[in-house]
Amino acid sequence: SAKKVAAIYYGHILKSKVWDQGLIVAVLVGILTNGKLPLILGGSFELELASSRKLTHRMEVKTVELARVAMVGLFTSAVIISVTFALRNYAQLYAFDQLILFNALHMGFSLLPHPKLDGSKIFFHSTTIYTFVMVGSLTFLLTSLLSMPSFILAFGAGTIGAVMLYFLYEAK
Repeated sequence: SAKKVAAIYYGHILKSKVWDQGLIVAVLVGILTNGKLPLILGGSFELELASSRKLTHRMEVKTVELARVAMVGLFTSAVIISVTFALRNYAQLYAFDQLILFNALHMGFSLLPHPKLDGSKIFFHSTTIYTFVMVGSLTFLLTSLLSMPSFILAFGAGTIGAVMLYFLYEAK
């Protein structure tokens, strides 16, 4: 997966974990919606230092590295949504609609700042970056629902959100 490649790039080994409570929530949502929403299994990950980096002076995983790997996962979902929208213009397949729905739900679910999800790894690194990613991702998901996914609009909205947060709360 893209997160594993990013972890290797930063000199780490990614360990995926199943989130038990997330599994229960996913099953309950599936039952309550009578199968209208697909099962979105919340997963977590941890980074471990690769053996070659254990010999260097730095022996811990930094929050910035966790945040970067988490953002790679969110960005990958956004790219999959965009590519699927482009392919859907050529062939109206049910599988494309389901792939878009699954990735949109996964992206939205992963943004939550719960300790086991990607959103918390970004949030605990920097609230300004979390605001940028959250507002940008939600804008991207909204434009995707309107059948016109736009990275440019998402980037602009995320930038405006982060600047507003900085000047309203963090600059004091």
